[in-house]
Amino acid sequence: EWNEETQTVTAIQGKTTIKFSIGKNEMYVNDKVICLDAPVRISNGRTFIPLRAVAEAFDAKVDWNEDLKLITITY
Repeated sequence: EWNEETQTVTAIQGKTTIKFSIGKNEMYVNDKVICLDAPVRISNGRTFIPLRAVAEAFDAKVDWNEDLKLITITY
């Protein structure tokens, strides 16, 4: 869900709700603040967020294969 007025994105999966705002380097997982490596931003109409932080907030496992430059996300 996108809130234009507050520039905030909300995503819900099961009992987990995450929220983040454009220009900030923090994310809320339910009511807990998580610091992000980089601020959330918009570029060419797309919202960019740190993938690992969002995936792990939803209890997914994130693996990086350096040789293949491949990200694998599993539940």
